[in-house]
Amino acid sequence: MNTGRREFLRQIALSSLALLPAPVAAAVPPLVGTEWDRLTQVVVGRGEDSEIPTWSEAYTAYLSPVERVFFRRNEHKRLAEVDPDLEARLIGQLDGLARTLADLGVTVRRNRPLTNEEADFAEGSQSGGGQMFVRDPLVVIGDTVLELSLKRQFRRKERFGLRPAIAGAYRQGEARWVAVPPASPSPDLSGDEDNPFLEGGDILLAGEDIL
Repeated sequence: MNTGRREFLRQIALSSLALLPAPVAAAVPPLVGTEWDRLTQVVVGRGEDSEIPTWSEAYTAYLSPVERVFFRRNEHKRLAEVDPDLEARLIGQLDGLARTLADLGVTVRRNRPLTNEEADFAEGSQSGGGQMFVRDPLVVIGDTVLELSLKRQFRRKERFGLRPAIAGAYRQGEARWVAVPPASPSPDLSGDEDNPFLEGGDILLAGEDIL
């Protein structure tokens, strides 16, 4: 399915999504036009404080047999506790990416660590999570920031750490901010087709078209 950008954003504005309009007098320059635009600013994730999520059979679709054993054996544990070398490599890779982009003249923003209350927040029965994959919970289309609704319950709190990275653009009138309504926290309904799910990996920007 694809649709024009104007129609896509019009449908969002007319739906039940929560829209925070930019101040009327402020300019709203476009931020992201296509996936291949020249990169001028970016949010890079963090590798700290990752926690192995509550086990779910749904993971078997994308985990290797070795990874499945690791996840099941270590659910609810901090990655730093069960594999500190892996967490150190994750932190080093993301920090290195941020430095490289900054050296190339890109404005780099980082999501902040979650507070204790945010880290303990669980929508439904799944705990755990991390702050590495920032494209999934947040996408920018033109001058509109979309805060999305993730299917995995343990990942839905990731939006808290991302909000400070985009709040400045909204306050300055440089962007609009749209949030998809949250899905049900009930594990029996977490995959229900009546729930609104939209993730960054589901969206591809191609000029005036959104795939």
